[in-house]
Amino acid sequence: MMRKGYVRWVVGFLVAGTAMPCLAESGVDLVVSDVVASAVAPKILVVIRNQGTKALTKNVSVELRMDDMVIGAQEITDTIKSGPNPLYVEFPRPEQLAPGLHYLSARIDPDESIKEVSKANNMKGISVWVNGNQEGGRAR
Repeated sequence: MMRKGYVRWVVGFLVAGTAMPCLAESGVDLVVSDVVASAVAPKILVVIRNQGTKALTKNVSVELRMDDMVIGAQEITDTIKSGPNPLYVEFPRPEQLAPGLHYLSARIDPDESIKEVSKANNMKGISVWVNGNQEGGRAR
């Protein structure tokens, strides 16, 4: 026999945990939706989406890290519109990479100076494997 309060709590938890609402009062919610390390060109793409209802017109910074070390930072001055069209930020891939497993992570607004950036969604990371035959940032 199930208790009524338990069912209510589980249903409330599931409903509350299914979608992350726009946390900003301004209607802007920037998130890093993906980090892509290109296998063809020596670059790394950071994909940013605005999941809110309004466009962001302020400047925002994006930081790229590899294994807890900053390898690039850029300031975005473009208007980031809401909707399905993402903004792609391109970073150069490091010239020399040690062989093994590395962790790439991108973060929007690392100094947390813009209130339109949700702290829950502002970072994304991927793991990349580098073979021992790396030279000049490209696999042979």
